[in-house]
Amino acid sequence: MHKKLMTIMLFSILGIGVANAQFTIGPRFGLSSSEIRINKADNNSYSFETGERKVGLHVGAFSRITMGSVYIQPEVLLTSTGGKINLKEGGVGQVLDYKLNKVDIPVLMGLKMGKVFRIQGGPIISYIKGSAGNNDFKANIKDATVGYQAGIGFDIGNMMLDLKYEDNLSKLGNKIGGVKVDQRNHQVIASVGFRLF
Repeated sequence: MHKKLMTIMLFSILGIGVANAQFTIGPRFGLSSSEIRINKADNNSYSFETGERKVGLHVGAFSRITMGSVYIQPEVLLTSTGGKINLKEGGVGQVLDYKLNKVDIPVLMGLKMGKVFRIQGGPIISYIKGSAGNNDFKANIKDATVGYQAGIGFDIGNMMLDLKYEDNLSKLGNKIGGVKVDQRNHQVIASVGFRLF
């Protein structure tokens, strides 16, 4: 009897919370600074090092469901990003340029702290079409990766400013040429969104 009563009370509280939730939707766009990191390479004949960062762009839409000071914010973004890897073999070096076009789907969970400031984090799935390297040293790039984002945000009127860090939990690629190489994409992301309602 007590378990049934507790269950009814729990669902009643959740129902009231959802009924009182605020729903927001709008466009989002911004810039990122991205790099390709080498976590591990299984070959001593080649040297792989993280090279220059690349500035990327993203544009898309977000929605936010707010319940009190807690919110959930799913997004869908078209992203252009990448980075460079420096490859050396026997003293001869070359640069592999990664060009990545992605559909990013982060789902952020956040906490509002006061009227303006908030913190947030959550998982991201990225669907990727990309290329890197040449016929001799071509990097294989996965069709999709799983990662996470974490950061801070500011809500000023109808404008939403976000600064986030993104990292891969799964490999972006596992080979360059015939060499097993663990490649990951890291980003620092700055974006702005506008609340339509």
